[in-house]
Amino acid sequence: MKSTFCLAEDRELCEPALKLLLLSLNMHCPGVTINLFYPPAKDSFLAWIKKYPKIHLKTAPIANAYGWNVKPQAIMHMLDQGYDEVIWIDSDVIVNRNISSVMLGLKSDVLVATEDALGDERDDRNALRARLWGFPVGRVLPFGLNTGVLRASRNHYHLMERWWKLLHSNTYQDYQKRPWRERPVHMLGDQDVLTALLT
Repeated sequence: MKSTFCLAEDRELCEPALKLLLLSLNMHCPGVTINLFYPPAKDSFLAWIKKYPKIHLKTAPIANAYGWNVKPQAIMHMLDQGYDEVIWIDSDVIVNRNISSVMLGLKSDVLVATEDALGDERDDRNALRARLWGFPVGRVLPFGLNTGVLRASRNHYHLMERWWKLLHSNTYQDYQKRPWRERPVHMLGDQDVLTALLT
């Protein structure tokens, strides 16, 4: 199975964290290709990244994508480029072991997401996010999902498309203009939308 790590960052201020993540992936996950979307890359970053041939830098921004809402588009782009699976990692993560081995052998229909268990607002035992979106509830998760680490395959392409469409809906976009604490739980961010879809 052809696999890649996928990262995206559009804030130059976060470059030190991004470098730490890249260094940790390079150290603990040898041999795995890393695709990085980083439009604000300056000459100093371009010179630094040349030392790491497994990192493929893309400085062109992904159309109509910003911040954490870039994930489904970035994943679909990598699947469109011929990868069978994409492992997304947020730029504020540092790995301390070979996480590609955790994904090794997973069936292509398995989607991997992390648990977001910090704080009462992360609870989703009543399927609130799905119900607020008006979705029928097919299952109940004990917690909201965290999209800081995701694994998606070609089998999840239509899920990524649906997620992307909801993130670009007028309703979601309007709520994103409000301060975080003024948004309802199903509109806090991208991971709340994915939680609703998977519920």
